[in-house]
Amino acid sequence: MRKLLLNEFVLGLELKIIEDDLLLIGMPDPTQQKKKEDKADKYIPMRSSDGKYFIPGSSLKGVLRSRAEYIANIIHQGNGVCHIFDQRKKSEAHLPGRLCCGDRFEIRLKDAEKNQKTLPYATFYADACPACQLFGHSSFQGRLSVTDFPALDSDSGKPFSQTHIAVDRLTAGAAQSKLFTPKYLRDAVFKGSIHIQNFSIWQLGWLGFVLQDLREGLIRLGRKQTSGYGKLAIQKETVRFRYLGKPPTEEKLWGIGKYLNDEWIKQYGYGNGLAYESIDLPGAQWSTPDHLWYEYSAEAPPEPLPLWENARSAAYHYLQSFKFTPDMQLKSLQELWDRQREAAR
Repeated sequence: MRKLLLNEFVLGLELKIIEDDLLLIGMPDPTQQKKKEDKADKYIPMRSSDGKYFIPGSSLKGVLRSRAEYIANIIHQGNGVCHIFDQRKKSEAHLPGRLCCGDRFEIRLKDAEKNQKTLPYATFYADACPACQLFGHSSFQGRLSVTDFPALDSDSGKPFSQTHIAVDRLTAGAAQSKLFTPKYLRDAVFKGSIHIQNFSIWQLGWLGFVLQDLREGLIRLGRKQTSGYGKLAIQKETVRFRYLGKPPTEEKLWGIGKYLNDEWIKQYGYGNGLAYESIDLPGAQWSTPDHLWYEYSAEAPPEPLPLWENARSAAYHYLQSFKFTPDMQLKSLQELWDRQREAAR
């Protein structure tokens, strides 16, 4: 479905480093050489070619995924999603208990190739865990993407140098001659957007859970998080929805399943009510600026938009009821893995 766009959600955010806090998402300073005995790099904030500091979209997406997985596992008592770091090892006979979806599909793909078969593309979405459906895995791009978040202007953000000590692993005290001074940012505002193409209502609700944790200061970015750095606040929030063709009901928001035929609903796993999931959107007025897409936009500074709360129940139900299909469960995969290891000997 990557080649077909039927609906789209765009969340515009302005993220501000909270007062008296610091942020460092960067890389080693190329202007300073690192000595062989110095294990601590001299880090500087990331800066674009036009001189603006920015938060890489990949960094923010990773933090959002980590928090989303944490929330899913709370809802489903540790079984809400796969674990992306639980990967198969050729030297080990038994697969990890929460094997990542990417490795699950690779085992299935190898078995399909052996039998001269292929896996339909829709399978890489339908059979994946909720996190991999939204954020992607090694065989599927995912529905959610995050742009870079540049500072609002080149003057936004004040570099601040702070000296730290390095800890001696043997004595647990300060290491001799190992001071390092990274540069942090403070008083900066960053602007970017989060996109979900062909979205479902439960995906919006799940993102709403994550944004609530961000508002409450439970999510941090960058280095030295354990020291209390990296806290951001949502300064401004805007949403935009687009549908190809007129929405079925102007004051309701529908998921992608509403716009699929029966064959696609089956292929992409939109059964069990997902084809008809919707939430109320009171007062929504849709426009057609290009006479093709119907659009609705809303802005909420600084309170969160009501749609997040309206979509949470859909997210809670989907995450709580998630279960891998038989072909993705460990018992079936372990049998394939044993045969593949035996054939490789």
